[in-house]
Amino acid sequence: MKKILNKKIVAKIFLILTFINIIGLTNVNARDIDKSEPIINARHAVVLERNTGMILFGKNENEKCKMASTTKIMTSIVVIENVENLEDKVIVSKKAAATGGSRLGLSANSEITINDLLYGLMMVSRE
Repeated sequence: MKKILNKKIVAKIFLILTFINIIGLTNVNARDIDKSEPIINARHAVVLERNTGMILFGKNENEKCKMASTTKIMTSIVVIENVENLEDKVIVSKKAAATGGSRLGLSANSEITINDLLYGLMMVSRE
């Protein structure tokens, strides 16, 4: 059996909504919105509307910058999406061990978990 709302409750809700409308709480003007920029520690940032490509927020979005961090983030995403168990171990190749710029100190033929490689990947880069 459907519950019928009490007339007093409906009247109270109607009065509250009318009061809110009268004092203007439901009318928000564009000039009333805080337009201050968010605090972002990055030197560059951009937020795009996916369907239109419209820039919703940008910080130095037109400056050229190195892609290193973006590449690291995308690499991490691809690994996480395609590896079933991040605790699986891999063997470090000679080529990987000899790659410059790493702070992991990897040595050829050593074993390391994919999870640990991801943590190492996301450490702060030398610039």
